[in-house]
Amino acid sequence: LAVLLSAAAAGAFNHYVERDLDALMPRTAMRPFVTGEFRVGPLWLSAILALLALAVTAAAWATNLWAAVYVFLGAFFYGVVYTVWLKRRTWLNIVFGGLAGSFAVLGGAAAVDPALGTVPIILAVVLFLWTPPHFWSLAMVLGDEYRAAGVPAARGQRRPCRCLGDLGAYRAAGGAVAGTVLARPGLDISDRSGRRRRLVRRAFGAPGAKTRQDRGAGHLPRLSRPAQPAADRRHRRPRPIGLSLPYA
Repeated sequence: LAVLLSAAAAGAFNHYVERDLDALMPRTAMRPFVTGEFRVGPLWLSAILALLALAVTAAAWATNLWAAVYVFLGAFFYGVVYTVWLKRRTWLNIVFGGLAGSFAVLGGAAAVDPALGTVPIILAVVLFLWTPPHFWSLAMVLGDEYRAAGVPAARGQRRPCRCLGDLGAYRAAGGAVAGTVLARPGLDISDRSGRRRRLVRRAFGAPGAKTRQDRGAGHLPRLSRPAQPAADRRHRRPRPIGLSLPYA
């Protein structure tokens, strides 16, 4: 919820600051600050700051200070570093602006353990590498709109081959970094549903989400499924096991 409120504050600030650019692009011309549905004024900035303060305070109260710091940095990098400082100046805007999403990953990990381990950092790097090609793909499709608005959306906007080269390089780097997570010793994705059930039970204070031996000892009753005929079991299709990655 804290990340949601923080993202809402950053997005609202982006709409407020970029209303002049949004008016020049058909994709964003119907945003409320452009159409006049929301009247521009200092009251909006106060409300946005209050929403961000609420998000950071909620993160600190519900989890810990480090999670709150990451929640704040995510909004700061999107609202100030990306929107105000870099977006109108350089095509590298989204490269550094992509840190906003990475801080959301770190905030979620810090809520569990403030001492970040290797996996959360790697996942944050994966998201950092995924963000630029995600935006550059949009910039290639809507390049005329960004050029009309004077926004340097991608390197060599008039050269699709250069943009495709950047896309390929970032996707390859992101895939390689993601592969280090999958290759970690002891990482088992074959029992995801069982781990999820145990994590949910622990989060909600279930008394026995420990091991199968504990369940058998009476700490948590075992849930049984109705018996199925052998023929039905024989013809059931196996469920595929996979891991979703942000590359499609």
